[in-house]
Amino acid sequence: MNSFVKELPLSLSVAKEVKELVILVGTKRGAFIFFSDAQRKFWEINGPHLLGYSVNNFIFDDRSQETIILTIEKSDSNQQLIYTSNDFGKHWLPSKIDHKVDDNAIVTCISTGFKSDQNTFYAGLSTGDIIFSKDKGKTWALLISLYTDSHLVNSMIAEIQCHPTDGNKLVCLMSSFGLVEINLTSKAIIKNQNILYHFNKASKMNINENGDVVVLDDNGLHSLSLHDTGKQEQSHPIEDLLIEHRIASYIVDPFNIKKIWAYPVNGIEPNRSVSADGHPGLYFSSDGGRSWERQDVGFPLVNGWFSVGNKSTSSDGCENYGLYVGTTNGTIWQSLNFGKSWHQLITNLPEIAQIIKNNSYGFL
Repeated sequence: MNSFVKELPLSLSVAKEVKELVILVGTKRGAFIFFSDAQRKFWEINGPHLLGYSVNNFIFDDRSQETIILTIEKSDSNQQLIYTSNDFGKHWLPSKIDHKVDDNAIVTCISTGFKSDQNTFYAGLSTGDIIFSKDKGKTWALLISLYTDSHLVNSMIAEIQCHPTDGNKLVCLMSSFGLVEINLTSKAIIKNQNILYHFNKASKMNINENGDVVVLDDNGLHSLSLHDTGKQEQSHPIEDLLIEHRIASYIVDPFNIKKIWAYPVNGIEPNRSVSADGHPGLYFSSDGGRSWERQDVGFPLVNGWFSVGNKSTSSDGCENYGLYVGTTNGTIWQSLNFGKSWHQLITNLPEIAQIIKNNSYGFL
């Protein structure tokens, strides 16, 4: 394994290819690509790419099976925000971004476009702007500034996803406001009463093909619907933990949004959190968070004083899907039996803060 793998990992993306699984690992010193077959027992590691760059978003385009886009935290004005590769990292090209975009902006999230428009990507910025690319990430233009709406000014764009049933809308998760829809034709910001729900530092969102939504914020998990006003529920607390806890991250079954795995931690601030009670493990719910069952076989029995980031857990989207948990002590835990037992996929990596699986939903 290349020694540079031991530099600080910051993001990890999971995506499904036709014949092999691809995991993208972004770090504060570069990017790495993991390859495996459908059995996921042996892995090949490739990298580092863009050595010296701090990578904060990483995405594989499972529509074209070729484009990889990553974004960095700029350390000087000569660097670009976004880079693309069409050959699995052999060559990286800096993207050109509209001069209207603030040079000091940070990319907070990135998303593929609709399946019917394979060249399109969207990205949210720390300045409240959404930018888009129509040429596989090579050039980016300003789509809309959400901060023109005074209700959204104090909210970060935490997630962007394509609307599952309307090919002319994006769904945006605003960290301290709720869900808003963007009309791509009129550029209108739609605060539909069906999806108006105020959150406390919301950070992660899943939407299924029926418009059912799961959102994570500091108060727990919330189940909503893009279409049904009455479908607004908050997950029940995990009762068998000793110390006050919060859910740091979660995984949703890719085929059933009611099935959820949650990772609880002690501590309010992400950089000061540890596994709940020092006993790492996930809790599984088959009813959308109303009841929980602990799944910790394989995790340390005691002294597990590490944590997870809010986006450092995912499934891999395969039919017999695997579950992945990236920890602050640099371990990726994997389960191939739906959480019943866990093992270490890789160890001795520094802090892992993000695991993202591309959403397969979208208007066809």
